[in-house]
Amino acid sequence: MSKIGGKKNNLKKIIKQITVSKTPLYRNIEKSSSLISECIFGEEFIIYEQTKNWSFGCLTKDNYKGWTHSKNLGNSLNNDYIVSTNSSTILTQPDIKSKLIETIPIGSRVKVLGKFDNWYKIQIPNNSKNSYGFCPYVHLIKIKQKLNWKLLKLIMKQMIGTPYLWGGRTNFGIDCSGLLQMLFNFAGISIPRDTHQQVKFFTNSKLFNLINTDKNFDYHNDITMGDIIFWKGHVGIMFSQKFLLHSNAFHMGVFIEPLKDTINRHARQNLKISNVFRYFK
Repeated sequence: MSKIGGKKNNLKKIIKQITVSKTPLYRNIEKSSSLISECIFGEEFIIYEQTKNWSFGCLTKDNYKGWTHSKNLGNSLNNDYIVSTNSSTILTQPDIKSKLIETIPIGSRVKVLGKFDNWYKIQIPNNSKNSYGFCPYVHLIKIKQKLNWKLLKLIMKQMIGTPYLWGGRTNFGIDCSGLLQMLFNFAGISIPRDTHQQVKFFTNSKLFNLINTDKNFDYHNDITMGDIIFWKGHVGIMFSQKFLLHSNAFHMGVFIEPLKDTINRHARQNLKISNVFRYFK
């Protein structure tokens, strides 16, 4: 199929869960189709259409539509913890020498059944060979519903050096809007996938203020930590008052650099900052 989604059928909306470390989301199911995004372990996926091996739908968090492999979808769980380290492992037993079930990336969501010494017992979707596994407890935190800048800075630091990947959303590879989306997931704030969608979201959100960057605005002194900086097709977040964190093709990875360097580099391509948003405190 050459378009996103095919002919509509009468398939009832089904909510599943990603059961592998990550699975690609494609624009269509042709061999030449490019990656448009990724779904990661524990995220909920709504199925609208199915073929023999493929499912068309979207993640419940961002409504971003595409095709993914049906084999990577299982029953949805009421996940309550999220991986806060660069990645984590699911083992068959609470023992570092036990068999590996899956390595899951930062941002993966799991259902915790209980704590055993230094391990969390987690439930696994039933299409796996195991109904449960064990994660190191230091890798998981309770899914939060409030923005915590201290936690966010820790997550930012862990993502430094992650390769740039168009459509990527994990520590194996990530793009600029995927990085921003992942960071706000840790605050319980679901934002859209692409930069133009994110600008619209922040503009309409009561949680964020659009900063007036008129001719008197000083990008060197009027910016603060946590400000979200947009150019056309690109976004970053301020790690501090002077330094920007972003995933970019110039460095081919997640990088922290002086904001003035990013501004000057984009200026050489005739690109100016288009929007600045600040979390309403």
